[in-house]
Amino acid sequence: MSVGVPAEVTAHPDGLPIPAPHRSSLPRRIWTVYRYPLLVFALSRIVTLGVMAMEGWVTRSHHESTSFFDSLFGAVGMWDAIWYKQIALQGYDPALFHGNTPAFLPLWPACLWIAHEVIWFIDITWIGAALSTLLFAVGLCMLYRLTDDLLGRAIARRSVLYLAISPLAFIFSAVYAESLFLVLAVGSFLLIERRHTVWSCAVGALAVLARPVGIMLAPALGFRIWKDGSELRTARRVLRLWPALLLPAAELAWMGYLWWRFGDAFATTHAQKRGWGRGASFPPVLLVQTFIDEVWQRHLLRYAVHLSFAVLWLGLLVAIWKQRRQIPLEYAIFTAGVVLLPFFAGTVLSAGRLGMMGFPLFWSLAILGRREGVDTAVKILFPPLMAALMFVAYAYQTFTP
Repeated sequence: MSVGVPAEVTAHPDGLPIPAPHRSSLPRRIWTVYRYPLLVFALSRIVTLGVMAMEGWVTRSHHESTSFFDSLFGAVGMWDAIWYKQIALQGYDPALFHGNTPAFLPLWPACLWIAHEVIWFIDITWIGAALSTLLFAVGLCMLYRLTDDLLGRAIARRSVLYLAISPLAFIFSAVYAESLFLVLAVGSFLLIERRHTVWSCAVGALAVLARPVGIMLAPALGFRIWKDGSELRTARRVLRLWPALLLPAAELAWMGYLWWRFGDAFATTHAQKRGWGRGASFPPVLLVQTFIDEVWQRHLLRYAVHLSFAVLWLGLLVAIWKQRRQIPLEYAIFTAGVVLLPFFAGTVLSAGRLGMMGFPLFWSLAILGRREGVDTAVKILFPPLMAALMFVAYAYQTFTP
């Protein structure tokens, strides 16, 4: 045997060294593992951008000097995207927009600012849309991995498919923070499933700075940490909870910045109230008051759309409780917070988009999708509903996604 050659290498029947196994490249390995979610992502974005281009072409103005590309895809920069872009370009200036910029949390504008500093020669709208779309691809792959680990391959496939074709899935290609939040929320749970508790809570703290529902990760992760320490004494279990404090610490840090910049630690709450009429409320009163307001303003269609989403999310939340033997309780805690927050925050008109961030809702729908009728109904109804909502939101602007 030659010196320095391990015995297992010379196990060839002719006494020749066995060639080292070929290691595929990183892109090939990623494609092998995540081929399904990446294909779902690609096809769903083709459909989404195609419908958006159709809406832009049909409703384009012949008297405006916008470019052909802007007229087709300019919708990605509408609604809340306008606020995110201005914050990224000008910061949280108390003199701008009546001081209402604190209504939008800082992590997504910071990402836009960094990307714009790197590729300054591209309009921030297209940078934001591209970044949001790429993050959605990452989020789908992470969701696929998490679901496959917990619930199996079939449910993983249905979950990412249902999310990608859901009626509001076009927001994942707009200059919105939802794709970023999806990556952070799923990443936080992926890390805690692998016992990386501190890193999980650190990522959760970033989610707190991305969307208001991020704080709902705190009780979910805290419960999971408590559950994982079941063999320990109570005192040690309590001490193990300290990483979960990173999430409220992120919230306090944001409030500290607002106090320094605006002289108001609760500037976010006050901006929401001042600019959008949102505040603490009792859900039954909220539903009645919102209905009266929307009828008075002749926005009954908008109310009906958001109420339909609220009913859908609440129904799936109930289904999660019935599926508690399959879906761990920490995911149900997080989802309950995401779904119920709008009802206590003074508006049912954000229920649709907030529910999209409760990814376990799509687990519940995927479990129900074991029935052929449910699976068929979702695949047939979701894409045309998304197309209809895009026209209502961007062409007629009677619905705010």
